[in-house]
Amino acid sequence: MIEDIKDIKKLRKSLGLTQKELANFANVSQSLITKIESGQLDPSFSNAKKIINTLENYKKKNEILAKNVMSKPVAFVKPLDSTKKIIKIFKQKNYSQIPVEEENLIIGLITEKELLNSLSSSKIFATDIMLDAPPFINPNTTLEPIISLLKHFPCVLVAEKGKVKGIITKSDIITLKL
Repeated sequence: MIEDIKDIKKLRKSLGLTQKELANFANVSQSLITKIESGQLDPSFSNAKKIINTLENYKKKNEILAKNVMSKPVAFVKPLDSTKKIIKIFKQKNYSQIPVEEENLIIGLITEKELLNSLSSSKIFATDIMLDAPPFINPNTTLEPIISLLKHFPCVLVAEKGKVKGIITKSDIITLKL
């Protein structure tokens, strides 16, 4: 959200818009944009509102959403699946984590770290090594909160009306930024 008219240039540039493009989208002159950005002119309320609304709408339209980043379909393991079976799934599918599902509910998560730790122990079932379930997000969640969640969790699950539709991992976000 733009709090000061002086922020227009910063937001415009962050969105990759030229002054001419912004002027066209906002239905104002390019010279008006130039004068506002250089501090030579304070725009009228109606022009400022047009420009700000245009920038905010453009930003919303071009935001990356969870549904555009998620991997699907999501594979699951059951609570009593053996670690040996889970290792096989990780190897075949090249996974780094997998949710544990019981009766259509996500009850936990198994990551490579938990599998690695299980190799030197007597833990043999998914329930023995699983972490708490990861957070769920809506398919229309924007990138910023997803990145914040991934700083604290290995993955997030994308769900709609109680059904898991996809999974987003740190790797998905890193490759997106390349």
